[in-house]
Amino acid sequence: MSIKLDPPVRLSFQRPFTNGCTVTLAITNRDDATVAFKVKTTALKQYCVRPNSGTIGPREAMKLDIILQPTTADLPLGFKCKDRFLVQSIKLMPAELSMPLADLWAKVEKERKDELQYRKLYCVFVEPDDPTASTTSAAVPALALDNDALNASGNEPGGAGWGTALAGAGGQLVRRRVARRVSGRQDQSS
Repeated sequence: MSIKLDPPVRLSFQRPFTNGCTVTLAITNRDDATVAFKVKTTALKQYCVRPNSGTIGPREAMKLDIILQPTTADLPLGFKCKDRFLVQSIKLMPAELSMPLADLWAKVEKERKDELQYRKLYCVFVEPDDPTASTTSAAVPALALDNDALNASGNEPGGAGWGTALAGAGGQLVRRRVARRVSGRQDQSS
């Protein structure tokens, strides 16, 4: 099974962030079977993804909106974003095609976790006139990780560092977390 992401490596969010910012991620299924996908992030209160999970038919594509929630104040110039996204995907068996997504993912994570494929995307914050604001970069290698490589890196999906980016996440909590980041304090509980 193989999916293709566009952009393949990084998501570039352009200022100003006080209005929010949306980046489109295209997922293409290059397989002859239906695949399911789920998007997770390390900063689930800052972003929402629409849709954050779904199925893609053989040789089809789907576009997702990744929305950086509006902030009350713009981040300082030169702020280095450490946020990441993880796209999990798996080829579906015929009996799984009609399952509700929540049931499907519960089954997959219990019975077929070793078959999951992972793709990481890095977030960058860029200026509107930044010539490097393109969605690809030779400096950051594209990552297609298998389960063993991801677990060895300490970034196991479902662990404390990753959460599913829900559509419609609360904006107030987002503003509070970003304000803490800007002031140099990190509060992991929010």
